[in-house]
Amino acid sequence: MSIDSNEGLQIIDPKELKRQRARERYANMPADKKNELLKRRRQTYHANKDMSALQDDVREQSAPRNGEMGSTQSEMPELGK
Repeated sequence: MSIDSNEGLQIIDPKELKRQRARERYANMPADKKNELLKRRRQTYHANKDMSALQDDVREQSAPRNGEMGSTQSEMPELGK
């Protein structure tokens, strides 16, 4: 960043400029639009959380139980003998 005497703080980094514009856009957004945005974000968050929980359940069901491991080296037939 550099300091410009006429405008105060001038942002040169394009990523920071994009973040600043997004902050300004959100700050100037009407309350009803903000509420819609927040509602969609909450719905997406909960949908992703539910999907993750379902995937964890599937993993637990397919995992070996009671300390059993999958097939081990000793259970596999030896080759070449």
